[in-house]
Amino acid sequence: MDRKTLEAASEQHIIDPSQIDPLLNFLNKEKATQVTSSHLRFKRMSGDVFITLGVIFISVSAAQFNLQSYFNLLPMLLMLIASEWLIAKRRLVLPGIAIVISLLYFASRLVDFSFTNSLLVDTAVLTSLASLFYLRYRFPFAMLAIGIGLITLFNSLISVEWGQLQSLFAVYGLFIFMIAMWFDSLDTKRESYLSDTAFWLHLLAAPLFVHAVMSSLLMTANPIASKEILIIVFFISFFLLALYVDRRALLVSSFSYAVYAITKISNNAVYQIENKTFLLFITLGILIIFFGAYWHKVRTIVFSFSQNMVLSNLVPPFSDKE
Repeated sequence: MDRKTLEAASEQHIIDPSQIDPLLNFLNKEKATQVTSSHLRFKRMSGDVFITLGVIFISVSAAQFNLQSYFNLLPMLLMLIASEWLIAKRRLVLPGIAIVISLLYFASRLVDFSFTNSLLVDTAVLTSLASLFYLRYRFPFAMLAIGIGLITLFNSLISVEWGQLQSLFAVYGLFIFMIAMWFDSLDTKRESYLSDTAFWLHLLAAPLFVHAVMSSLLMTANPIASKEILIIVFFISFFLLALYVDRRALLVSSFSYAVYAITKISNNAVYQIENKTFLLFITLGILIIFFGAYWHKVRTIVFSFSQNMVLSNLVPPFSDKE
């Protein structure tokens, strides 16, 4: 909307002539905000798949050369050039993910040639590289690599027994979840790379926490009926948590472990369909599909009572718009 349009509206007495300049100033500010937001938000285009295939073909071909030592810097340099074009300028998501994976792969080969015992060094270098990549391009997927790298580093520095490892996974999951919620709280409208960063952190936190809890439930010595109830209660609670924070990413690991839990229970006991165990899971699955189709409407109905609570300031507004 320009000045001529506003002046035409003024001539038809739709707006007052004194409102023209304030409206223009307001519209210009809104336009500047939208430009800034779109620069921070990564784009998803139909041509992403073809560009990504090109990145993959280049990476796979370069890997077949079996480059020795510092020659791996050549494909790394090529990936960095592609990053400046496809990520810094065009802000493409899928090609960017392929670039990050390729860059870390060739960096890993470079470290492997430079150090004999390179597990700790390799992880430290790759984590540092992913961190620099994130700082340079604000590319959310790099945060997933950073999280995995930090967990691997910490595990390699301490000696933990298998029984304690499950509890440690739960701690990792909770800690990463809190960091993800911090990113989410900075962008509750989901308009910038901050919320995309939170998405990948949620995707990492969920399987860590769910694995720890499910392993504890499935390995407990309690009667099998008790396990059924605890597992179902856990899935419902996890679903409600994902619904409240408006993160479907949290449900990815829940679906995976639901299948694992059903298989584990059926292998450990003689279960027939009349026991209603599988019927309960099927019912839960139907409910999840239904809630997924009407995600925002269900979220508003279930949690609208909490919209004035302090905690709700950290999550997106409750709205029934799909």
